[in-house]
Amino acid sequence: MKPLVGHLETQKNLNALLESGNMPHALILSGAKGIGKRLIAEQFGRRLLCGPEEGAMFAPEGLSCNESHELYPQIEASACPDFLMVELEEKKKSISVEQIRTTLSKLSLSSDGKRIVIIDDADTMNKNAANALLKTLEEPGEGVHIVLIVHNISKILPTIISRCRHFRVSTLKENEVEEILKTELPELSAIQIDELVEISKGSVGDAMRLMENGTLVFELIDGFFKNPSKLNAIQLAEQLQVKKLAPLGVELLLSRIALKAKDDTENAYKWASLYSKINKKRSDMDIFNLSPQLVLETALMDVI
Repeated sequence: MKPLVGHLETQKNLNALLESGNMPHALILSGAKGIGKRLIAEQFGRRLLCGPEEGAMFAPEGLSCNESHELYPQIEASACPDFLMVELEEKKKSISVEQIRTTLSKLSLSSDGKRIVIIDDADTMNKNAANALLKTLEEPGEGVHIVLIVHNISKILPTIISRCRHFRVSTLKENEVEEILKTELPELSAIQIDELVEISKGSVGDAMRLMENGTLVFELIDGFFKNPSKLNAIQLAEQLQVKKLAPLGVELLLSRIALKAKDDTENAYKWASLYSKINKKRSDMDIFNLSPQLVLETALMDVI
């Protein structure tokens, strides 16, 4: 089980809901991608089925659960029939009606106690899948609880939203992202961690995705700052474009300049002005669909 960092207000509200004994049959956790909504949903499910942490002097504000409960090892092994997960299948763009029907049909085969279904990327459900879920929400079974993890709430049917308790999950704070990245990516330097925190904008998921290819980009940007030249700018932009990493190169370049503006107080104005200039180019790239290679190349030229 990955530790749940941050989101204390959401944890507190969900725990209060559990303690109230008046649990709704369906919840929505909405917010940006990669901020920990799935971790919250999974920990909520553990707490629902296993109960609160044993031996606590006071009622917990968070979602800590009783890890000695008989169901806990089953949940951790993804083998608990009362704890079901629906997620986007590999290379698929939407959750199918078959996935929803198959998962919901398993509920009738499990115990008569509390049961939970977590639907990740619920906003990718196709129309038939959403309608199949709606039927269950209209007549939920006793003890059945469904949690929808949603990135874009506008893609969820209003009739589904009206049957759910909605919790909006905020992005993580910078120090929380930093804490997670230090644990998950101990091989990174302090500068690299700072840059990922800057780029991720509160989304650890985005930071982790960046690192799938980000190490290469870090190395190339570092090399450029050690030996800035027009030739190196052209070669770096071309190399990253071939690997489809030019947009990431622009982001990391901006992050590096932002850090220099903070650390190099003598030249802070120079770096801040450069940041504004390159950030404008980044915005134009998004708005006018400009070539990322060209934007990165001209931005690197500005650094020289």
